[in-house]
Amino acid sequence: MEEFCPARRPNHMHAIHGSPDVMRTHHRHSDVELNFMVRGTMTYAMPGSHIAIPERRLAIFWASYPHQVVSVDEFAEFYYVHVPLSLVLSWQLPDQLTHALLHGDVVIDQDDTNGDLDAAYFPRWNADTEHGDEQAKLTVRMELESRLRRVRWVDASAHKSSLGASRHERPIAASSKALDHIEKMTLYIAHNYAEDLKVDTIADHAGVHPKYAMALFRKNYGMTIMEYVTQHRISHAQRLLATSDIKIVDAAFEAGFGSISRFYEVFEKVCGSSPKEYRRSFFTGPRR
Repeated sequence: MEEFCPARRPNHMHAIHGSPDVMRTHHRHSDVELNFMVRGTMTYAMPGSHIAIPERRLAIFWASYPHQVVSVDEFAEFYYVHVPLSLVLSWQLPDQLTHALLHGDVVIDQDDTNGDLDAAYFPRWNADTEHGDEQAKLTVRMELESRLRRVRWVDASAHKSSLGASRHERPIAASSKALDHIEKMTLYIAHNYAEDLKVDTIADHAGVHPKYAMALFRKNYGMTIMEYVTQHRISHAQRLLATSDIKIVDAAFEAGFGSISRFYEVFEKVCGSSPKEYRRSFFTGPRR
């Protein structure tokens, strides 16, 4: 199972500037991720879909959902900033935006007048986040909050991509038919992970034999089908613990875990803390 990638430090922002690379497999981490393509485009494989990140448009998503860069334009250049989910929730952004992020949407700003603004601010955010003093980092947090309030977007399904040809593209499946099987399985899992899913049921939905489904999934996603299902369940539980006062046992069952002991075991392995400790972090995060 591909390891969960936690934040470098709790409640710590992280930024980088460079050329995006095609990723070997999916990964996930606890932060909200902001991507800005200075030049070129890149494409993510997300749960049940492929999302093209266009040039000079801000893209935001909660990285707790498995994601993988599968194609990159030659000479592409980008910035990204990781922001702790607890900090983003503390900003009390518009409900529609928060809901979209927490439910796995990739939000892409449709206001093309913001490109110049982002091109000016991302280099500053990158420098201040990584090398600035506490006052500079506080300013970054305030500017990021303001920037997210300017976002205008449409439904994420409008950005699905067919993975067009690129010199740096690595298709996640050997053929378009295999890719179709993969997409059918991941989409089915994304919509039904809280149910009592079996490999046979998932394979049948894609019209393939279970053994072929398992081999195809492991080859292209670096994990088993049920490990991928578990990642979705953990993300759901994280969302519930971070945004509601639901009892931990109820969160486990609502996310699709049939055993509370199994939930605790997997949650601590994936998130590096107990469910109680994870929930507590949202009440002790940074404050302005």
